[in-house]
Amino acid sequence: MRFRLSSLACARADAIERWPQPTRIIFSNGLQDPWSAGGVLQNISTNPTIVAITIENSAHHQDLNGGASPSDTPEMLAARAQEKATLAAWLREVQAERRAARAQQ
Repeated sequence: MRFRLSSLACARADAIERWPQPTRIIFSNGLQDPWSAGGVLQNISTNPTIVAITIENSAHHQDLNGGASPSDTPEMLAARAQEKATLAAWLREVQAERRAARAQQ
């Protein structure tokens, strides 16, 4: 499928119009991963919903493997706990936003 530049420009403009400020993003990087050199290793915004989590002694997607493993390092356990707490807080926020929006209808 081919896209014209004008189509891409319209799609980007539409995305910017709808979502001018990105929110609720976790950038997680394991420092043993060679890809981490190009990753987001520290918070890049004053927006508290854009979070960087750097995990020493970890590799690519290790924090997303679905649960604790006997080989998990303390850093990995702490990162997973931070990710779970962050996601849980965001879910509560979204639920509250939806309840408030329904109440205004």
